[in-house]
Amino acid sequence: MAVFPYQTGWRAIAGVGPTKVAGNYNARLYFADGTKEARLVTVKVRKFAKIILPVPEKLQMTPKTLVTNLQAQNKAINATVAEVSKQVYFSRLFGLPLYDNRRLGSLFGEIRQTGAESIRHLGVDFPAATGTPVAAINDGIVKQSSLDTLYGNSVIIEHGAGIYTLYLHLNERRVKAGEKVVRGKIIGTVGQTGYASGPHLHLSVKVGGISVDPIRFVGMFR
Repeated sequence: MAVFPYQTGWRAIAGVGPTKVAGNYNARLYFADGTKEARLVTVKVRKFAKIILPVPEKLQMTPKTLVTNLQAQNKAINATVAEVSKQVYFSRLFGLPLYDNRRLGSLFGEIRQTGAESIRHLGVDFPAATGTPVAAINDGIVKQSSLDTLYGNSVIIEHGAGIYTLYLHLNERRVKAGEKVVRGKIIGTVGQTGYASGPHLHLSVKVGGISVDPIRFVGMFR
C-alpha cells in the first residue's frame, strides 16, 4: 500500500492485480501515533479481453521460451521496484505520457494467447509513430534506464511511497539511472524494440509491487 501526503491531507492507495479474486477484504491502516483505521474493500468482477498474438519473428523464440524469458525479466523488474522509499518525490497530479493520449491499443489485463501459452498484459499500450516524444507522468527519480531483449529500451521511474512507472519498447532513452525528472520531461521516444510488433509505448504502473491499471490510477488524481 502506498501512503503519501497529497494536497491538504493524506492518501492511501492499495494495488489490486487483475487476477485478484472478487470479494470483500478487510484493510487496516496503523499510524505512528498508535491510532488505526479499518475499511471494508470490495474487489469487483472484471472481464478481460482475450486475443491471439503470435511471437514476433524477430525474437526467434518459441511461445514457451518467450514465457520463460518474460518470467525471468519480470522477476528482475519486481526486485527493482520492491524498494519503498519514505521520500515522496511528487506533489502534483499524475498525467499521461504522450501529447496525444486518445489512442489506446492493448488495455490493462488483456490476455494474450501465444501458442499454448497465455500472457497477461500488465499495462496500457499507446500506439504512436516512431520517434514520438514520451514524457514522465510525474516527478521522480530514474531507477533504471536499460535495454533488454523483451522490453527493449525501457525506463523505470520511482515516484516514492512504493509507486513506480515503467515505459517500455522505446526507440531511444534520454535519461540515465539516478537522474531527477519532473512531470512532462521527455525521457525517450516511442519505438518497437523488444517484444513489440508495431510502434507504441507500453506504460505500466506498480503500487507496492503490484501492477495496476494506469488509466484508472491516473484518474484517481483528478
